[in-house]
Amino acid sequence: MLMYEFEARCKLQDPTVEEVIEVLLKIPNPDPKPFETIAALSLEPPSHHKNVAVRALKIAIRKHQQQPTVDYQRISALFHSLIQMALNSVSDNTKQEALGYYGEVVDLIDKKAQKDYPEIETQWLMVKAWNCGITFFSSGRYELAEKWCSTGMSLLKYLTPSMQSNYSERMTNTYADILDQMDKRKIKKSKKGLEE
Repeated sequence: MLMYEFEARCKLQDPTVEEVIEVLLKIPNPDPKPFETIAALSLEPPSHHKNVAVRALKIAIRKHQQQPTVDYQRISALFHSLIQMALNSVSDNTKQEALGYYGEVVDLIDKKAQKDYPEIETQWLMVKAWNCGITFFSSGRYELAEKWCSTGMSLLKYLTPSMQSNYSERMTNTYADILDQMDKRKIKKSKKGLEE
């Protein structure tokens, strides 16, 4: 019944639509599925409640992690949606949020999921982070390029050796170029500082 109410509020573009999440959170041990549904409904036209969708996805991820048997396939799909939503924005702040989500995923894979996190999702995350870094590199924003590319490289180790071999050499060489550009910029800045 709450989902129908939520959907109606979304379609009517009710500004109090987020209250439904509060009601769900008061239920003892709520299932993650309603939060996933809320996230999906929040983004359906004509409504566009991105903040509600983000919040619902975060709650769904947390609720999945609290289940007796953790469904890493489902969690990976939710992180995928959360990160994709953040990366679709042109704002640097939102991209910074995406980096935070990446940190959560890497931590999850490293400490809990290990081999249970779907490799195809790990690959997607790695490529997305890498491509974001390369975009920053191409525009001369080397510090951001380094952050994103190092995030992509941190996911490389979770791929099977055959998958790693497809990316490792190229990523290592490009990452070295990024670090080289950062060093050149530092040297240039320090010389400029000495001249003043």
